[in-house]
This record gives sequence, C-alpha cells and structure tokens, in this order.
Amino acid sequence: MTTINRNTFLTVKPTTIKQTNPLDYKIVFPYVCAIYSLAVDRGNLFQITRDFKNLKFFLEETFELEEFIHNPTVTVEVKKYVITRLLKPRLCKETFAFLMVLSDHKRITLMTSAVYRYMRIIYNAARIKQIDISTSYPFTGRQQNRLVRKIRKLTNAKGVVPTFVLEPNLIGGFLLITNDLTRVDFTIKTQLQKLAKHLDSVLEI
Repeated sequence: MTTINRNTFLTVKPTTIKQTNPLDYKIVFPYVCAIYSLAVDRGNLFQITRDFKNLKFFLEETFELEEFIHNPTVTVEVKKYVITRLLKPRLCKETFAFLMVLSDHKRITLMTSAVYRYMRIIYNAARIKQIDISTSYPFTGRQQNRLVRKIRKLTNAKGVVPTFVLEPNLIGGFLLITNDLTRVDFTIKTQLQKLAKHLDSVLEI
C-alpha cells in the first residue's frame, strides 16, 4: 500500500499531515461558496471540481509551493506570477480566476484551506463523508479499511474519504471529525482528562 500525504476519494492510505486551522476555513468560506455557485450556474461543476481535486493532490505532493505561498518576504505580484506560470495551463479559467482573487485579496496563503473547504462542500452534496482520523500511531492498512467500512455502515454514506493524522500526544485510541464537524473521541488522552476532572471534583469535596 503506497504512502502519500493525504488520501484521495475512496482510497485508504496512511499519511501524516498538518492540521488545518478552523479559522482559515471560516475566512475562505465566502470565496469557496462563490466558486461553487459559479460552477453550478455555468454547468461547469465537473471541470472545476476536477481542478480542485488536482490542486489538492498537487499541494500535497509539492511542499515547496506551500512554503513559497506562505513566505512573507515574497510579494503578492511574485506569487501571482509563479502561480500563473505553474498552474494556469492546468486549470480552467474559472478556477484560475479564483486563485487570482485569493491573491488580490491577500488570501493566497489560504489556498490549501480553500481547496479542502471546496472538497468538503462537494462531499456533502454527494453524501460522501470526509473523515479526519487522528491516531497516536499509524494504523495498518487492514485496520484502516475495517474502520472505514464501519464508519460507512454507521453513517449510511455513499462513500468515505479518510484522512489519517498522526498525533502521538493522544497516547492511544483515535479521534474522528467528519465534514459536518461531528466529533467522536475515543482517545486515552481525553479519558485521562475526564478522570482528572472527576478526581479534582472529588478532592474538592
């Protein structure tokens, strides 16, 4: 089983990734809603979604680009130039225009968050569950597949897109967060925190 940084659609592959800041999702949400509405209105949803899926894969595999767009010493004009040379030939005009709007509004550093937020909207519309699964150690391929099958059965989703995140500080167990922000916590860390609070309340008495 091949290891990549995140998973694509219905495949299940182990990965280690950075957590996306929830605040970033809120900031990019109006931009993402605008491009989604445009895609629906123009009947171009398939092509724009394909662009975003390709951007997602490209960003995962090209860490240099991620570092470049986050570099505060690089001007917006230079970032736009590089993005134009690198991505314009690969994208439809609507998707490319979206990136230029992010750049002009000084939001290009949130490109990754925008891509993931857009894909969440698509998954919701298609009744596909995107699940962020945080574990303290890497799950085997068999463990991943069993967990994904269980989630799909419990949620009655048409498909499940898992993203596995390594977080050693969880100590053990796992944490699930779905694309509708449902949180299911089976971590030992949380259980210990609950136990500590209980002991504190008992000691206070």
